[in-house]
Amino acid sequence: MAAAGERGLLVDSNLLRPTQHKLAARACGPGLCDLLSGRKSVDQVMQTGSALYLDFLPNRESAGFTLSQLHINRRRDLIGELRGRSEKIVFDSPPNLGVGDAPVLASVVDGAILLIQHRRDPQSMVMRAQQVVELIKTPLIGAVPQPSAARIG
Repeated sequence: MAAAGERGLLVDSNLLRPTQHKLAARACGPGLCDLLSGRKSVDQVMQTGSALYLDFLPNRESAGFTLSQLHINRRRDLIGELRGRSEKIVFDSPPNLGVGDAPVLASVVDGAILLIQHRRDPQSMVMRAQQVVELIKTPLIGAVPQPSAARIG
């Protein structure tokens, strides 16, 4: 999307094992958890210019901090604030929509894309993730296969 000239934002929403900073060769400094807990502002955590038209909101490992502990209005307010800065926002969430933070995050976004690792994700897990998305009434935009060799970390 950024390559097509749309102003984009990538948010690392994996609270236990953030990895997007490695892919972007960026610092794993203050980020999403600091923002949601009120310790930092968007301007203090946003990394601009990670690529042309693409900004980055990192995260650092945050044991004990979950999205489910936060009031849903705060998450929606944050998304509203971020929408004012970017045309497209992509949240990289933790794996497995069936548990933890991923379904909580999916409940406040406009759509979900499932990333499926061939030979790692059994069909039953993929079907369960699809059911979770349908249950929380988030539009399923699509599914993307990811080769096993492309894993990080």
